[in-house]
Amino acid sequence: MIVFGYTACPDVCPTSMTHVASVMEQLGPHADYVLPVFVTFDLVRDTAEVLADYVSHFDTRTIALTGTPQAIKAVQQAYGVLSIPGPKAEDGSYFISHSAAKYLIGPDGTHVQSFSHDDAPERITAYLKKIFSHMGM
Repeated sequence: MIVFGYTACPDVCPTSMTHVASVMEQLGPHADYVLPVFVTFDLVRDTAEVLADYVSHFDTRTIALTGTPQAIKAVQQAYGVLSIPGPKAEDGSYFISHSAAKYLIGPDGTHVQSFSHDDAPERITAYLKKIFSHMGM
C-alpha cells in the first residue's frame, strides 16, 4: 500500500498515514502480507532520518522512500500523482499541493486498486480481506 506525500504536510498526509495505520490494525494477522510505503516528493526537507522518524509515528511496519528527482518523478507519473511546490515563505517554509490517494500494488508490482483520500480505512480493509479470502487465507 503506497502513499505519496511529504512530512511537513499539515493535514492530508498525516490523515492518510493514520488511515494506513488503521487498515494495518484492522487486518490483524493479514497485516503480515501488506507493506505500507510512504514515498516523499519533498527531496529537500525529507531526509532519510526525517522520513524514518515520521513514519514511525504511524505504523512501525511502514517504510519510507526517497530517491533522485528523476526516480521520484517516474514513480509519480506511473501512478498519476501530482505535486506542485508552492512559493517559499519568508522563513523558507513552503507547502506542496498534491494529489492524495492510496495505491495497492500486487507482489509482482502491478497496480491493483486505488483509494481516494476520502475512502474510509474500513473500505480498504474490506477490499484487502476480500482479496485474502479469494486466496484462501
